[in-house]
Amino acid sequence: MPTSWKNSDSSLKSDPLRIVLHSDLHSAGFMLDPEYNFAAYSQNTNDEVMSGLCNILEKFYPSDVEKQSLALQQLSQFRAGSGLFARDMVKTSA
Repeated sequence: MPTSWKNSDSSLKSDPLRIVLHSDLHSAGFMLDPEYNFAAYSQNTNDEVMSGLCNILEKFYPSDVEKQSLALQQLSQFRAGSGLFARDMVKTSA
């Protein structure tokens, strides 16, 4: 994992497992994994997870707030199963 993708908190650097489990990339993966798309996980209410996802979006789309916003809107549609994500084909493949 590139150094720039790791959190800068020095307390995490002493434990390699915590580095992976508390990285922005891990948070984004947790948000985007369909297996965890249930209310019981409520990733969208977890500040650490949402912050990690937003950090990744800012790295993917630097200086493009419209694309960052669009990605979050599409994530909301995905989690709600609306729009394109309401199609049976999409639900089956997820």
